[in-house]
Parts: sequence; C-alpha cells; structure tokens
Amino acid sequence: MKRLLADWLSSHSANRLIIFTGSDTEEKELFGLGRSTFAGLWAYYFPNIWNQPFADRAMVCDYDGMEHYAVLDNFRWAGSTPPASCPPAPDGTPMQQWHP
Repeated sequence: MKRLLADWLSSHSANRLIIFTGSDTEEKELFGLGRSTFAGLWAYYFPNIWNQPFADRAMVCDYDGMEHYAVLDNFRWAGSTPPASCPPAPDGTPMQQWHP
C-alpha cells in the first residue's frame, strides 16, 4: 500500500486521494483525550506521499470525534461524486482539512 498510493497519485495530475476520518482513524493519545496521531495513516498510506510534489493532491477530511460508522454513512456519496474540498459534517461535528 505504501508505494501504491504514491505511484497512483504521481502518475497523473488529475488523480486525487480523499480520506475521511473519524474517531477510529484519529488514534488519539491518552485514552482518546489527547491529540490525534493518525499513526495508521502515516505508517501505511502517507510514507511515500509526504513531502512529495503531489502531496497536495492527498486530502484528509478529519471529522474530530465522529464515530467511524457515522463517517461511512455521512459521506458514502463521495465514492461516486468526489468533492473538491472537505464537505461540512451534517451534524455539525468539527472538521479539519489537511494534506500529508
């Protein structure tokens, strides 16, 4: 997976990667009360994307604290109609957009 996503992103300038995250993906420190580490994303998705010229084409939409099932339910439409930027959460959950 580490090279696959980087190779795909770098292969064509129209390729975009959008990752929707919630509480499970955040992997917060201190029993869910500290800052988010996103350790799995950094270890498996981003090691060959971070600090590359195409890194701005990988976008993380982090819905802070939203349950994983709710992220999947709220944004299932994005698989067929990818957004240009992170959409707001329907329930008002705070959202942050960032790039690796």
